[in-house]
Amino acid sequence: MIDGYWTGKIIEKLRLKMELRKRRITDDPAILEKVKRRWIPYTACKQECVTIAVDGSCNDDDYETQNPFIVGAKAMDITGKVINQIYDCDVQPESRNHLISVMNNFEVQIAESLLQKSSSDAPRPLFILIDGSFMSWIFNLRDLSNETKHDVNAIMEHFLNLVKEYTKMHQVMILFISKNSDSKTLSRTLNIPKDRDVFYYNQVSNNETGYSFPDQDREPFDRFGVTGIVLYTRLKPYHSMLKLEFVNTSGNILSGTELEDLATKDIPKILDKLSYDCSDGYPFTLALVHQHCAIKKEELGKIISLAGGINDDNQARAVLGEDNNENFGQGELSH
Repeated sequence: MIDGYWTGKIIEKLRLKMELRKRRITDDPAILEKVKRRWIPYTACKQECVTIAVDGSCNDDDYETQNPFIVGAKAMDITGKVINQIYDCDVQPESRNHLISVMNNFEVQIAESLLQKSSSDAPRPLFILIDGSFMSWIFNLRDLSNETKHDVNAIMEHFLNLVKEYTKMHQVMILFISKNSDSKTLSRTLNIPKDRDVFYYNQVSNNETGYSFPDQDREPFDRFGVTGIVLYTRLKPYHSMLKLEFVNTSGNILSGTELEDLATKDIPKILDKLSYDCSDGYPFTLALVHQHCAIKKEELGKIISLAGGINDDNQARAVLGEDNNENFGQGELSH
């Protein structure tokens, strides 16, 4: 624990460094003006739509050096109903990123099932929301074997082809949503200092609602024959800036005029529907599924202790909380 003297010193130094960093932009009106021209003030008008959110979770433990792990993913609607879920377990993962690759594969499987499902019990949603960390990871395949990378690329190619098909045929939209972003596309687009995009838009938006002019993200998508659309939005004043990503399913690079049309005609409609599901400026369904799919260390520890020596089924169910109607383990379990 840092004692009081050093805490004060650290706070003082950090305050100074952070203020200097802000001044680098705010003292340069040319930079601010460039970014401000890309920010479009807009207050969303809520329009009812069907939304299902997908999120995944993974966790491991060093129990007796065996490193047992559990991976899962889940889809829920706005009422909290579980639409689909998948879990798997094993020991000795290839790497932490390998766990994430399995988790993202499960998210893809669930998203595919939602695209293909049209029964009255689980109507085909207008919006499928997926946590944006999926996108940031899937195009930066680190610490994975070549075989795993090949598998991930094959999964994504199949998935994106489905996205293109169902977006065109059934007006379904998959949105990847992030609260945090390391993207620095503005530095390339506007030739300005390499701060994060979120930092710039926070500076020019004055905590008001609106969205940024959309950018085309070509590089990570090229190998799949599509381009990505990236923009930032604040749906409620004084709340978090969100990063939205979706696939341009036309298969073509959008022209300047097409981007203008997207910004002025299509994006407002997307935000109107997205805001219907929002609580405190963030999609409620996505927050809900994140909370319910999380595999916590405590839960993992209970399961490992049971697998390691407790064989009484009644005791196992009690420890796992089945008497309290918890959902762990329901749905598929891969082998």
